[in-house]
Amino acid sequence: MTAFTPFWAMAAIFSIAGDIYAMLGYKGPLFAALSWSVVLFSLLLLLYPRRTEFLIGLVMVSLVLYALRMPVASNNKTITAVMNGAILLSAAVLYLRAAGRGAALARMGLYQQIRIVARSLLAIMYFYGIFHKINTDFLDPSVSCAVGLYAPLARPFGLEDNLFGRYLAIFATFVIEAIAIVSLTGSAISPWGSSSHSSSIT
Repeated sequence: MTAFTPFWAMAAIFSIAGDIYAMLGYKGPLFAALSWSVVLFSLLLLLYPRRTEFLIGLVMVSLVLYALRMPVASNNKTITAVMNGAILLSAAVLYLRAAGRGAALARMGLYQQIRIVARSLLAIMYFYGIFHKINTDFLDPSVSCAVGLYAPLARPFGLEDNLFGRYLAIFATFVIEAIAIVSLTGSAISPWGSSSHSSSIT
C-alpha cells in the first residue's frame, strides 16, 4: 500500500496538469478549488504515503471533479474514476467493520481489496486494446500506428523500412498485450500472477 499511494498521487498530479485552464480558474472557482485540492492531497500523499486519510481525501475530491466534468470522453479518466470508486467503497466497508470491533482501518486489507479491482481493470483495458486493433489499418504496415513507434527505434540501424520488422512490430503488439492479460488473470494459469499473489500474502 505504501508503494501504491505515491504512484497514485503522481498519476493524479499528471492528470490535473493536463487541464491547466481549470487550475487557473477559467472554468470557474469550483473547478479551480477542486483541481488545487487534488494537487494538495497528492503532495501530502507523496510526503506521507502511509496516511490513508490523505488517499481517501484525494479519491473523494477526484470523484467530485470527475462528476462535474461529465460526460467525460477520456477513457483513462473513466478508468481512474472506477478505481477511485473502488478505493472509497473498500475503505468505507473496512472502516465500518473495524469500527464495530473498535479497531483502526487495516491498510493491508484495503490493499488486498483494491488490487483485485486494479488487476481486473488492467485486464479489461488490455483486452479492448487488442480488440480495437483488429482492423485493416492497424494490420497494414504502411499506415499502422505500431510502425509509427517502430520506425524511430529502427532508424539508427537503417531498418525503418524493413517489411519484416514492420510486421513484427504489429504482431508483437498483440503478443505483448496478450501476455499482459494472462499475467493479470490469476495465479492458476500464470507464473506472474502466482508470484504477485504469493508476495501479497507474505
